Amino acid sequence: MRACKIFNFYCMRLLFLLVFLALPQLSQAQFNRFETGSYVLAANPAVRHTSELKLRSGNLLLAKNTNEKNIKLTPDQVSSFRLGTRKFTVAGDFHAKGGLGGLNVTKAFVEQLDSGQVILLSYAFQVGAPMSMGSGGAMMGGGSYSANVYLLQWPGEEDVTPAQGGAYSSGGKNFREAVRPFFIGRPDLLKMLDDKRITTSNLPEAVHALN
Repeated sequence: MRACKIFNFYCMRLLFLLVFLALPQLSQAQFNRFETGSYVLAANPAVRHTSELKLRSGNLLLAKNTNEKNIKLTPDQVSSFRLGTRKFTVAGDFHAKGGLGGLNVTKAFVEQLDSGQVILLSYAFQVGAPMSMGSGGAMMGGGSYSANVYLLQWPGEEDVTPAQGGAYSSGGKNFREAVRPFFIGRPDLLKMLDDKRITTSNLPEAVHALN
């Protein structure tokens, strides 16, 4: 009887772990649906194509053609697209912090949040969570979670500057040094930055005030 209880206990732990690992995929499948939008191909920038679109990841956009078949589009093929009311473009050559070691991004789809004197972009990605050993020797955790990094860009330029906090904060010295050049000419925003009142939590509002 005792052996049976122990067996059932570990079976329940295993079931819990499997469900936990599946949650990110289930969540993404539930909320990432096709929406009416349009896209511009890099090879033909003068033409905008209207279609039902779904953004699967920073590297994959799905478009339905007239036969209801999905066309796979990558950042090398698409220069920009609109998904509902949201605008997306392509950026690359930056490092996104998160997980173990972060992610070096060569080219990816990014959302345009604001524009004017400075362009604010957001790159969303999945971060793998490490496994850990719980009580009784059972392995817990793992799976993945959603993360994003803000990118600052000067109009007319391709280079982007990641604006990221430290491992345990939403600001920090590296964040302030990255953001500072974009706020030159706005002493009020620079003072807020130096007073640590501008962080990744309210960067969109600060950039909107700048623009």
